[in-house]
Amino acid sequence: MLDNSDHVAIVKGDVSKFGDRPIMVRVHSECLTGDALGSLRCDCRMQLQAALKMIDAVGEGVVVYLRQEGRGIGLINKLKAYTLQDKGFDTVEANEKLGFPADLRNYGVGAQILNDLGIHNLRLITNNPRKIAGLKGYGLDVVGRVPLLIEATSFNMTYLNTKAAKLGHMLLQTYLLTVGIHWADEATEDESYERLEKLRHLADTQHLLLQEETRPVATAIFGDSALVVHLGLDQPNVADADWFTQTGHPYMGAIAHILEDLRTWPQVARFEFLISPGTDPLKTLQIKLDRQDVESNNLTQSALNHLETQRIYTVSL
Repeated sequence: MLDNSDHVAIVKGDVSKFGDRPIMVRVHSECLTGDALGSLRCDCRMQLQAALKMIDAVGEGVVVYLRQEGRGIGLINKLKAYTLQDKGFDTVEANEKLGFPADLRNYGVGAQILNDLGIHNLRLITNNPRKIAGLKGYGLDVVGRVPLLIEATSFNMTYLNTKAAKLGHMLLQTYLLTVGIHWADEATEDESYERLEKLRHLADTQHLLLQEETRPVATAIFGDSALVVHLGLDQPNVADADWFTQTGHPYMGAIAHILEDLRTWPQVARFEFLISPGTDPLKTLQIKLDRQDVESNNLTQSALNHLETQRIYTVSL
């Protein structure tokens, strides 16, 4: 390869049959601490695992694994950056404190690998606009982006916020709705993943992003058996604080469509939801939340026009 390093392409399917069709691709930079050792500071391991599952689900695709530890600064410097993060610096500030740019990665080798495999049209699994631009700069056609939103935890929240605010990653920044789903059965790991992906696709049809939530406060509100997800947008401040009170608001129409669809799922026993004025609802909760039952046949847009924040709405099926 161009940089004399060893890289890996994990291929699902027969590359000789890919042709000119858009192929699902994840270009993943090495993260020993996350991918191999399970560090909770970042979302790297979860992104890699999710990308592999997404490619497996569609039956073909490629994960290009690049040796670019620590956004290109190397393992030793990354560990030094961890020490600075322990002192209060965020991931970008720590790199800059060590004399490095925020992101040193180069995607030329990844582009070379994809070209060698005969892949020129990509459906790229990424939240990073710089990665899209980087691969396009080497003659690849990124015909679509597949979002990869990983659940926020108390360990990686600062890291995710920094990626969105300082590196331009397209993560959930405007929160509209939080939903806690209680299943009627005991799902296997594969079934749970399929249901989450079905939810993600449902959100995508309404031009919304979906992000899983695992912080302890979510468990306290919805219970430890619930799948909790946020629905929203990847840009900040794109909804008025009172958007949910505005008659006929398109966001409410999208949410009504999703809730109406969800109530038809035979695997769902009940679900609860919490409306948000745009900010992370789990950071501004009052001590005691009000709760209100909603009839399952009363989830139309007009019926949802009187929702309030700081109130949990329960729909039993």
